[in-house]
Amino acid sequence: MWALQAGADSAFAGGVMHVLIAQNDSAREVLAELLRDDGFEVSTACDEHQAVNRMGICEPDAVILELQPSNLDSIRRFREFRSSGAEIPVVVVSSLSHYAADAIRAGAAEFFSKPIDYGRLLGFLRSVVHDAALP
Repeated sequence: MWALQAGADSAFAGGVMHVLIAQNDSAREVLAELLRDDGFEVSTACDEHQAVNRMGICEPDAVILELQPSNLDSIRRFREFRSSGAEIPVVVVSSLSHYAADAIRAGAAEFFSKPIDYGRLLGFLRSVVHDAALP
């Protein structure tokens, strides 16, 4: 297990990174459990609207947000989501890889096609922990 404990000078409360997962399928709970097993604090939301409401309550250090292929306005909705919160890293996930460039231009820190490469996701989140611990 990779325990992602941040250093003493970390921006993370209690030294543990808090991730908010906004995804509307059963994969949300599987991903949440994997991240908890690897030392993260995790909150979940079923969509970006619920995620915006939860951001003020749980104050995440990073967000994993799924863009839905059934919603033609997904990038516009992501821009709205992005403008509603603090400047925290947002990882965009979608089964449609053509969203990647638009998501990055709209402010995503990273893009992952589904199914998510969990090792790559952990690497990204660890880099967020490392960067936050730098002076």
